[in-house]
Amino acid sequence: MKKSYDIIFEDTEILVVNKAAGVPVIPGRTSEMDFSLKYLFKKKYGDIFIVHRIDAETSGIVILAKDAETHRRLNTMFQNRQIEKQYLLLTRGIPRPDEGEIELSLKKLNNQNKSVVSKEGKAALSTYKVLKKYQNIALCEAEIKTGRHHQLRVHFKAINTPLLVDPIYGDPGFYLSEIKAKKYNKNKDAVERPLMNRLSLHANKLSFLHPTSGEKMSFEAALPKDLRAVINQLDKSV
Repeated sequence: MKKSYDIIFEDTEILVVNKAAGVPVIPGRTSEMDFSLKYLFKKKYGDIFIVHRIDAETSGIVILAKDAETHRRLNTMFQNRQIEKQYLLLTRGIPRPDEGEIELSLKKLNNQNKSVVSKEGKAALSTYKVLKKYQNIALCEAEIKTGRHHQLRVHFKAINTPLLVDPIYGDPGFYLSEIKAKKYNKNKDAVERPLMNRLSLHANKLSFLHPTSGEKMSFEAALPKDLRAVINQLDKSV
């Protein structure tokens, strides 16, 4: 069975975890969600508090608190934008300019796992920088200054550069044949499997002051194997 997480840091008050793609942070309404981070850590520690969420199909860093007071302090820090969250992502299309802000209000649709840009929504601000360009694909880093539902996914779609793989807002998979084009050799009877079929988004960096000691803490989660494989193939195509 695929490993659900790696513990990056742990003390008596907090856990910093590198979550695998496909693992939900909190339990859902179905039994399939019984392997959420909250479920897994509750079995290990008893009471555990989720400080913030990332989508199940997003890999990367998540903070958990071991007690209610630490949870409260960290929540306050998130609300006051005192916690820096950085993501790496692949987009279909090159964002313009190479570095900038996306400030568009977002509204979550009722009874749907989806958000849209709307004047009636809540204020949302993302910043980004293009790190590499591969013809019509870009590797970017991004920070969210507000924690809205599917914020980066909707913001990048709104500027016509949706995530390279996104079953809700873009394409459900990415294939090696798209990189190699005519050089791709496929058995005529074989069905090509996607090189990647999960969200092309990874929460790679997190920085904050420890809620008790006040010490500056910075953590980084290396790119998972599937994202590295796509980037390696893209690098070869340049």
